[in-house]
Amino acid sequence: MADDFSATIATTGRVTVNDVGSQYVTGNLETIGDHDWFRVWLWAGHTYVVREIDNSNNPPFGSLTLNDARVALHNSVGTELIHNDDGGRSQDSYLEYVTPSSGYYYVDAGAYQDSLTGTYLVSVTEAPDSLASVNQWGSGATSSDRFGDFNSDGSADLLQILANGTIKVSLSGETGFSTFTQWGTGGTASDQIGHVNNDNSDDLLQIYNGKAYVALSNGATAFGPYTQWASGVLPNAVLADINGDGKGDLYQSDATGHGFVALGNGTTAFGAFASVLTGTTFSDQIIARNSDSAERTVGTDFNGDGKADVLQFYNGTAYVALANAAGGFVGGAFQNWGNIGTTASDRVGDFNGDGHADLLQVYNGNAYVPWQIRQGRLSIPSRSGPAVPHRPIRSST
Repeated sequence: MADDFSATIATTGRVTVNDVGSQYVTGNLETIGDHDWFRVWLWAGHTYVVREIDNSNNPPFGSLTLNDARVALHNSVGTELIHNDDGGRSQDSYLEYVTPSSGYYYVDAGAYQDSLTGTYLVSVTEAPDSLASVNQWGSGATSSDRFGDFNSDGSADLLQILANGTIKVSLSGETGFSTFTQWGTGGTASDQIGHVNNDNSDDLLQIYNGKAYVALSNGATAFGPYTQWASGVLPNAVLADINGDGKGDLYQSDATGHGFVALGNGTTAFGAFASVLTGTTFSDQIIARNSDSAERTVGTDFNGDGKADVLQFYNGTAYVALANAAGGFVGGAFQNWGNIGTTASDRVGDFNGDGHADLLQVYNGNAYVPWQIRQGRLSIPSRSGPAVPHRPIRSST
């Protein structure tokens, strides 16, 4: 069996810090004693978290087959700097390292005592105490630039749409962004970014005069021309994968409290809108895993099945409509996920790395996250005091 990644500094394996595309890179230890190395650029003086996830942490990470991971970090010439076994959840491996100098490092994914085979996931993230450090990665950017993975390499690129509709992209590399180059025309500031045709490159969706237009990325240098994919589209329509087939769909709601879905065929069109949900409001949230929002890692996927769910806040209670494979929502209605003191400004994100969307609330200088139960509820610890019944994760100083 061919080895997917070598265990030398010549490896073709790559992992990106704080990867906004998929967050994890998949590998396979095909034989006993196999090691896979992944190159990553790290900045001096930053604290990085390196993880190797095995099947002891499933779900939510699918059908991984490695039973016990062992991860290490090597410097630019291949010398091991630090290693860990079982430092994460269950038998996952987890290590933290403060880099003495900027440069290429290598994540070494292996197994306990070199005695096992199987598939795994690796990730590299930046610890919070490093976020105050600033490194220049490019020039020509503006505060209105947005991001997406336009060339399918798993790294976040920059998208810039000028007032005249010119679309420019700056591709991200391991050490910085490239010069902005023109990728298309006819763009608008309200265009949505996301996967439409399941090729792992982000595309553009434009809603205009009741119609949806799509400009597909070629994954290298340009977007194609905008072509019409649907009609009867409301201004609040959102691009998201509702049925989990990897293709972008449209979700929209109307003033009568109904939610509609038009499934995408991934090539030329969205189908007709079907009424699939009741009790909707215009303030409901649905966020795709691959949108250009800060929540794109998991979006509003609350049960970790890869489908975009709908979140609703009402009177301090969180309600969730779980998407299903048919392109609708379970029971066609929202489920009560807990009266936990939610507010309209609460944010969504995966704060414990389990692949499920959690909620974040900032209140009086503190950040609060409710505990999430994978089977379908947000729960809280009982405690006395003012009724903001959440679990604090970080306080301001």
